[in-house]
Amino acid sequence: MTGVYLLLIAMADSKMTRGEYCRGQLTWLTSNSCAALGIINNIGANISLFSMTYLSIFRVLNVQVWDLQLKHMTVKVGAAVSLIVVTSATIACFPIVEFFEDFFVNGIAYTDMSLFIGPADKTRHLAVLRSYFGKIKEGRDIEWKEIRKLLNMMFTDEYGKVQGRKIHFYGNEG
Repeated sequence: MTGVYLLLIAMADSKMTRGEYCRGQLTWLTSNSCAALGIINNIGANISLFSMTYLSIFRVLNVQVWDLQLKHMTVKVGAAVSLIVVTSATIACFPIVEFFEDFFVNGIAYTDMSLFIGPADKTRHLAVLRSYFGKIKEGRDIEWKEIRKLLNMMFTDEYGKVQGRKIHFYGNEG
């Protein structure tokens, strides 16, 4: 799985950034390709982790009765492998589900406007929002949905809505 991931990363790098990662960094980090490759990498890591755990437990519990129940164990192992793959894929997809964005979104990049230089995390957003609105309490944990709503309230309709792209768990802040 890791080999496939590395091959796909190399192909995506040559296609999206053409070897100039620094110039295309925000485009890459906010792309669906980055999130998809992050999911592939996470699935591979989870499968490895869960498989090693299962195999260790399996050996401890079944090493003495191996010859007696070989056919029955094959069904158990097949079911365990299926469960491991499904669980790994489910866990790997959590960071891109909208419901979990407050846990997994690292920041938002605004490529069409100069509101921020580079991607902005919650701390930078809150500093701007506190300066503009003045009524946001220090230490208050604010959701990304509310941050986007407040940013859109800062601009008139003639400028349109503020469009930012999320930097998911699989990207970073640069």
